[in-house]
Amino acid sequence: MDQPAAPSLLDTVRMVLAEEIRHPGMERFALAARLREDLGIDSVILMELLVRLETGHGFEVPKTALDSARLITIGDLLAQFGPDQAGTDLAPRPRPAIDPAAGRAEARAAAGVHGEMPMDIKVHCYVSCLCDGLKRRDGIDHRPFYAAIPDSPFALDDRMRIRYHAAGMTHGDFRDWFASLYGATITPVADADTLLTAAEYPVNGIDTMVMVDLHRLPERENPFDRDPFPHYALLAPHDEPGKLLMRDVDFRWEGPIAADRLAAAMASPHVSGGFLIDHRDSRPPEPAALAAFFRSVIRLDVNPFATGLRRVLAAHAGARAKRPLADLPEAVAELPILVIRKYAYEHVIAYFWRTLGRDTASFDFWADEIERLVQGYRSAHFECAKLAADNSPADTAQLVRLITGLEALEGAIKAEILRCTSELERAA
Repeated sequence: MDQPAAPSLLDTVRMVLAEEIRHPGMERFALAARLREDLGIDSVILMELLVRLETGHGFEVPKTALDSARLITIGDLLAQFGPDQAGTDLAPRPRPAIDPAAGRAEARAAAGVHGEMPMDIKVHCYVSCLCDGLKRRDGIDHRPFYAAIPDSPFALDDRMRIRYHAAGMTHGDFRDWFASLYGATITPVADADTLLTAAEYPVNGIDTMVMVDLHRLPERENPFDRDPFPHYALLAPHDEPGKLLMRDVDFRWEGPIAADRLAAAMASPHVSGGFLIDHRDSRPPEPAALAAFFRSVIRLDVNPFATGLRRVLAAHAGARAKRPLADLPEAVAELPILVIRKYAYEHVIAYFWRTLGRDTASFDFWADEIERLVQGYRSAHFECAKLAADNSPADTAQLVRLITGLEALEGAIKAEILRCTSELERAA
């Protein structure tokens, strides 16, 4: 008698969601169904689905499936399964040779890395708001400031969970460096009514930045499905009475929102106040100040992110673990928010390549290295979820090695930025 055919990936996905995860709303399940809008599949459910596909049903999950930004529909998810092009080798590769002649030719033609600046990657809402005013002023390049982002602060709470934001996190270092480099004046404002009034009756050249709980604004995208979701945005006047224009610079959205809705989102106990950013005296940074900035924020001797991830892993799965292994997925649930900060390196590298007249081919090499770093951390996130699903704390050694490899790869990227800093000083 013929054996029944193995279930297809589509059927398996349907079964896992409906029977194992018991996800509601499956009546709309189809290839064209959108994960978030039609099926209500957020990042947490998606991660659980992928873990179950690999650990329980023998489907090897490719790295591309870990990038939720590329997954809109069920069909998009299924399309990722196949040969994994990303590879698993994280060893830093030899630096490419620089072609000065090609760099000069591209600069003259405004081509490649010397052409029009691409749209900023969503990496850090606070920095996006600070830099927005610089983008509106000719002759000021905001991208050097992105060097402060990859190692920017995050928190580990009392349950050893990674948190991208925590009470008392003021981003004071960001403000100090930004004011020192660009000459802007940044004034903290605690009172929500004062901020809303400043937005409604603005002074030319002064931006109003507020902290909102994005979870309390359901009309806005909450891409990481967090409750609460503290987030910075800019406010400005709007023609409609009772409304303000919200400019979500990081997520590249703007639109009118009722002032009372904004007030409610600002009243969340998980957020506080905002800032007035005065760009009227903003200027390009001095070369010496810029070099000091790079050497302060790009450090080869520390890697807070890798260190923090190792601590979380040890707390849940190490020989001296104090937390249940089953809690590890929640402990790293906000890791994707922090991982995208690593894309900030690409903006910094692009700044140096334009300033130093380097060629696009060698820039592409470093862009690929940064992508390997990001995808590697996404793999670490997935491996944490698998570790908990398998209930195999003995497998932690492999995950530790992965984190160590990522640390070495990031160290090579940092070293290149510091080499560029020295070259920039010599050229000044």
